[in-house]
Parts: sequence; structure tokens; C-alpha cells
Amino acid sequence: MKKETLIKILYGLVIIIGIIILGRTFYLFYFASCAEVKANWFLAQTPARCIDNNLAPVQPVPMVQDKTQAPAVSHSLPGGVAEKSAPVTLSPVKTAGGSEESIIQEWRPRTAYVDCKAVADGKTFAEQSGSGYVYGYDASNGQLFILTNKHVMTMTAYGASFIPTSCDIRVPGDSQSATIYNNAAEMGLVSSAGEDYTLFNIPNPTPFMLAMEKNLWDGACQGTAELGEPIIILGYPEIGDQNDITVTDGIISGYDGNYYITSAKIEHGDSGGLAVSLKNNCFLGIPSYADVGDIESLARILKADVIFPN
Repeated sequence: MKKETLIKILYGLVIIIGIIILGRTFYLFYFASCAEVKANWFLAQTPARCIDNNLAPVQPVPMVQDKTQAPAVSHSLPGGVAEKSAPVTLSPVKTAGGSEESIIQEWRPRTAYVDCKAVADGKTFAEQSGSGYVYGYDASNGQLFILTNKHVMTMTAYGASFIPTSCDIRVPGDSQSATIYNNAAEMGLVSSAGEDYTLFNIPNPTPFMLAMEKNLWDGACQGTAELGEPIIILGYPEIGDQNDITVTDGIISGYDGNYYITSAKIEHGDSGGLAVSLKNNCFLGIPSYADVGDIESLARILKADVIFPN
């Protein structure tokens, strides 16, 4: 056999082996189970979906709140650490009334923009945003409490669900953002056992947020909203203004278990925001999702009394 022929054969074998290795690596990195990934030695980097620190689940914990003073709650933290929070001091409930414009201005500072990222090996591999309700303040440590949908704080990538590495929180009129991290005990995610809501802390609010605290009040609606009752939705939809709230309006169109059905429009990014009754100037619940029909869609609002039972 000629030397040139032998070289060509060896060269072809190297190319074939290289293609096999690349194909195997691609399969392990994006499609194989994490157990199969860990059983193979030639991956230079573990896929982000198989890094245990990024896959810490949110531990379900029931959440309750008294209407004048919330009780201490057990915070379920990343890594299974439990921490007790001090009671949350809330101001008296305001009375209903006022124009739609004045009601929007009352609730606007309470509507937070929540932008979350998942990072592995110094690179962001997932990002999502939503809205939140600044509903309480802990005078003992200066922390603010944010209420939002559980799915806003749960990310999905590569077939796995996990809490984000960090989230930036911003409120209207504030030039700064507050950042929370999933490896900080103060974050204190508390999730409902079965419903789509969760609570988290802002351990280091901005000066603007702390100044806003003086205006916080427990505005959860009492009882069930009536059919036809006018409402507004406040949030940060992807197709709206990302620097300030976007407001849509509608009515209570019906009931669906623990949810109100509404004609008010919601879009991706509105999740976790505020639904406010214009009749009683109170927090109706969290805009959570929309059911899409053949022609129209109707949004769902998780009721406030499910989150804050009497």
C-alpha cells in the first residue's frame, strides 16, 4: 500500500472519529438526562441545566396574612434554609373613591418591574420579566415584600425548572434598581402550596423605595367583586412601556374557581402585577394568564382572598 493512500485513510478516520465525538457531545449537552451526562467523562463543561446550584427548587410553603399585621412566616430559602421573618407592619386601609386617574396614581408606585436572569459560568442563558406588587414593609429590618406570580420567579431552560440567579426590581419614578440573589438568605422566597403566587423580600431597597414605604397600605378587597364591576390592570407587558406601568381596563366578566374572568387585556409581562377595583379602590388580585379562544381572549385574575384569606 502506498504511503499517500495510508495517510488519506488515517486522515479520513480522524475526521469520522471527530464527527462522532462532536455529535455525542452535542447530544449530551442539550438532550441527554443529567444522570447520563455525569456518567460521561469527556464533556469539558457541565451543561447549565445539570448544575445543582442552579436547579434549587422553590419549596412550597403556605402563606397567610392578617389584615392589620401579617404574622411571622417561615421563609423557604434556596438550599433548604429556613428563616423566620418579623411581622410586617401595614398602615390602615384607605377609603374608596376618587377618579380613575387618581386611583392609578395611588397604585402606580406599588407596581414593580421584575427582570430575572439565570447565569452559569458567567454567561446569561435565560432571562424573563414580569410584574410585582409591593405590598408590605418590615420596619425591624427595612425590607420590602413583593407579591407576584410563582411562574415569574420560576425559569425553564433545557427541560429543567429553577429559580433565577438574580432579579432586578424597579418601581416607577426610581432611577435605581434593587437586586436580589438566589444565593442570599435574605431573598426568602415563600411560595403557595397550590396556587400561582409567591412572595419574596427586597433586603436592600433603594432610597426611593424606602421613601415610598410611608404610603403603603393594606388595600386587599373584601368579599367578591360583582359582575360588571369596572377594574384596571397595572403591569409591564412586553408590548407596553418598559420604563413605567401600562394600564388596561375592563370589567369583571365572570368567575372561574379561584380566579376572576375579566375583559381587561393582559399580555406577557403583566403576570404578577395588580388588578384594582375602581368601585372600591382596592387590590382585587394578580393578573395571571389569559385563555385564548378562536377569536378573543379573556384574562384570569387570581383572587386577593385566596392570597390573603380572612
